[in-house]
This record gives sequence, C-alpha cells and structure tokens, in this order.
Amino acid sequence: MTLGTRALATGRVRAVFHAPDEAAALVALAEIEAVLGPAPWAFVLEVPPSPGAPGELGFRVRVDLPDPAAAAALAEGVPGVTFEPWESPGLVEALDRGWLEEETEELLGVRVRRLMVGDEARQPDLHRATAASDPVLQALEGALGAAVAPFPLIAEERSAGLVPVVHRPTGRLGVEAWIGGDPLPERRRVLGAVAAMVASSPMLVPEVEFDEVLGALVVRCWLAIPPAAGLPADPDLDDPEGQSGSFWWGDRVGHCPEIELQVLTAPDVAPDVVVSGLSGLAASAELAGGPPRWVVAGGRHRFAPSWVGELPTAEVLGAWRGAAGVERIRVVPGMPYGLESSWPVLEPSWRRVGEVLWMRCHDPVSDRDRLEEVESRDPDERDHRVAAPIRADVRPILDTTGRRGLELRGGSEAFTLAGLQSALLDAGIVDPALSRIGTFGFDRTGVVVRRWWRDGVDPGPRRWVVAR
Repeated sequence: MTLGTRALATGRVRAVFHAPDEAAALVALAEIEAVLGPAPWAFVLEVPPSPGAPGELGFRVRVDLPDPAAAAALAEGVPGVTFEPWESPGLVEALDRGWLEEETEELLGVRVRRLMVGDEARQPDLHRATAASDPVLQALEGALGAAVAPFPLIAEERSAGLVPVVHRPTGRLGVEAWIGGDPLPERRRVLGAVAAMVASSPMLVPEVEFDEVLGALVVRCWLAIPPAAGLPADPDLDDPEGQSGSFWWGDRVGHCPEIELQVLTAPDVAPDVVVSGLSGLAASAELAGGPPRWVVAGGRHRFAPSWVGELPTAEVLGAWRGAAGVERIRVVPGMPYGLESSWPVLEPSWRRVGEVLWMRCHDPVSDRDRLEEVESRDPDERDHRVAAPIRADVRPILDTTGRRGLELRGGSEAFTLAGLQSALLDAGIVDPALSRIGTFGFDRTGVVVRRWWRDGVDPGPRRWVVAR
C-alpha cells in the first residue's frame, strides 16, 4: 500500500488531487465523477503557497467518499488521486469560516498540522488507554524514539512513551507521545523526523497532529485500520426506531423555531437533480435551503440535502414523498433556541426511543457536545411523580430562561449503543405534562439526559455550555 492510499484502510475517506491550475483541477474533478457518478460533496480549492515553495499557487480537488467501494474504484480509475481520512462537514465548515485555524505543512508526503481555537490549541476528545505490552506498539515507540533523538520520549515511571488513543466521537485509533528535552526551538526539524518515521511505517496514515504543552512537543499519529465504535450518533434510517413521527410536533415550538426536512435521494439519481425538482415545492411551502447532511441508510452513509422552515401540512409532506427521485424524507427538530451563533458548524443527531425524540448537538470546534446551561432546583410534586419509576437518580433542573426540567445521568455503559438506548428508555416515561423532545450529550463520565416540562415559558435566549 502506497503512502497515498494508506488511508483507504480506515474505511471512510476523501479523495484528493493536486493540480497546477484551476483548469486542470476541473478536468480532474470530471475524471473523478466519470468513475463515481455525481459527487455531491466535492470542492475545488485554491492552495496557498507552502513554506518550501513561496509564491507558488496550486489547486486541490477534495471529494468525500463515504463508501469504501467507491474509494477503491477511484484508486484504480484515476491516476494521481491520493486519499486522506474523512473529516465531518461541521469540521470542514468551521475551518472554512475561520472558527478553527489550521497550522499545516506537508513534509515528505505527510500532512503535519495543529488546529487552533483562537490562541489555544484545540484539544480533541480522546480516550487515552493504558499502554499495553503490544510488540507492534513497542516497535513503533522504538522507531519514534530513534527518529527524534537526542530528544527523549517522556513517560511516567514504568509506563510506555507511546500511549494508545481513541478519538471518542469517531472511534479513530492512534498513538500519542510527548517529546521532551526542549524540542520547541527545533520544532520543525523534530516534526520532520516524526513525518519521516510515519512515511516509512505502512501501519500509519500519513498525518501527524502536534501541540506544544509545558515545553514539550506532543505528537499524535493515526493507525491505518478501521475505527472502533465511536459515541453513538444517528441511527440507521432503515431501523423503524430511527424514524421520527408526528408525536413530537406539538412540542417543536418550545424547543426550536423551525423544523428540518431531510431528503434521501434514490441511489441512481443525482442529488442536484432532485434539489432542482423540489425547488417549486420548497418555495410554495416557504422552506429555505438547509445544511446538507450525511445520513446512514442500509448501513451506508448517504448524502441528504435539507430544507428548514415551518412544519408543512400533511398534503405538502405527501407531495415531497412522491416527488421524482425521492427515496424517503425525514422531518426532525431544527436549530434549538440559543444555538443560533454556532449552528452553522454543529453536528446534530436525532434518535427516537419509544415516544420521545432525542437530540444531540456535537460541536466540532471544541470537539465536545453542547448541553443547556442549568442549575439545580427543589423538586415539586410532579417531579416526584415522574421520577418514581425511573431507576437512575433524577435531578430537578432549571435552565437560563426559567424552564423546568429533569436530568438523568448514565455511566460509561452509555458510551455503547445498547447502554445509550437503555438510558434514553429509562428517561422516556410518557407524561402529558412532559415534552416529547428531549436532549442528551456525552461528557467524560457518561451521558447527560434531559426532559423538559411543558410550562409555556418564553423560549428566549437559552445558554449552552460545552460538556466536559
């Protein structure tokens, strides 16, 4: 496996083609689409000069390939295409908007970068495992130590210098090391040595993340293997429990100003054709174009354009479902009150459990979930009534607008799909005074689940915080 195709082993990737000018980039995109068919998430980007070639501009074609079979076909069909690990649309949007800054350079065919939030390095949501006495990891540690010498790898007593890490939101697997001995004055040379080690190791994706902490250089390398299970997100749309229904529509006004209508197009129809065909229906229903989504259907990631606005009538929804090229539609709650400023980059997911529709909002800028800012309050009679059959501890809460609710917490078992389903089912008690729209998010200890009373409180500017 070549350096440019190692990322294929991770499953979900994006294709990259470097071109000297825009005309060549457009030709390359046409060749890619001749193999793939229409590519709904493709970009032609101008590349700024690199430190090694000041004044030289180029262009970069980038195409998301959520289907590994499509990636394999492209590797065979278009010479010059390389591959890199997929990044979510929210992360890409945050980079494009400048909400995340990227310090990046290519060294020996390896992308070396650091993501910044303002003046601070972005800290990815990682689980750091106890270093096992794995011979492969020991060999990697030896290779890395030799590459960065005379700077030492920092390790706690009787611990390894190379620590296995898992990116919790996606399940991506890698290793992390701290390089000591005052390497920062020679940072570029040391990073070049790390890049050379990565380039020579077929089990690593050609990508290095770095950070500077307490005078040390922290580097992360990612394994060229499929990811583990990440934190549970959207369910498969083929699962009946993943389908939203009209039971929550009466609670929408208390949760968000608009609905989001997502359209899954038939596999043999280009999304642009379907979007064009639906423009008249969207205009008549006063729906505006919304953020594109990747949804899971039949175990595969599928592209889904979306629209936002007021909830259409049953007749209008029927017309959308019957439109040419539409395989199915999904109607879900849209942007929650208080998240207006960050919504363009947030990555929401929706999950139905019983008769409650749950919403989670992941923020790619912080790489953490968002939760409503709340405080504890004294319980009242209805809190006791609803909490009585719930197995978990229940905390009565109050948000920043005076809205009353209940909070449950699940432990580390909720990091699995079965554990999350159990926690949401526990919190899904049906009561006529409780909203059928709930929220949840993951912190370091487990899941935080919230239900809200139908109290008619003016939604107002709710405040949200990053779950830690």
